[in-house]
Amino acid sequence: MKLLVIEADPEISGLISLAFCVGRPKTEIIAVSSADCGVELACDAGVDLVVVDLGLEHKSGFKVIRDIRLYSKVPMIVVADLNTRNLVSDAMKLGANECLVKPFELMEILGKVCGLVEKKGIKYQQHPLPDENKVKQSPPKYVGFVQKGQKPKTDWVGTFS
Repeated sequence: MKLLVIEADPEISGLISLAFCVGRPKTEIIAVSSADCGVELACDAGVDLVVVDLGLEHKSGFKVIRDIRLYSKVPMIVVADLNTRNLVSDAMKLGANECLVKPFELMEILGKVCGLVEKKGIKYQQHPLPDENKVKQSPPKYVGFVQKGQKPKTDWVGTFS
């Protein structure tokens, strides 16, 4: 499965990537902070699922959802701050499928993704979920970042920190 994370905060991107490196190691993760780059990748890179931050810096997460929905039906999970959770229903109306409210636990993101994967029938090799104590102690396997205008390597798998 290929997961695209469009998130301005490197710590949140790192947390999401770490959760997948440990809990679902065969997931290919592309992490970007640029909304425009994220929309382009969501529509062109053959991603199976997108995680979008509603609080992006130069373009709102709502605009990102709208732009992706013009070209793709890829499932989307929105990430919202506690103070913007009342806007989640607007994101769902635009086409988001699920929501995560910051701060969230590592296993929560895995649970949301697994639920969407099952609902949408995405091909995904199942692995048993790890013990949460082990997840908190495991370091990332790989550190990488996709800059605006760059295309990720198709074999890029890892975390962002």
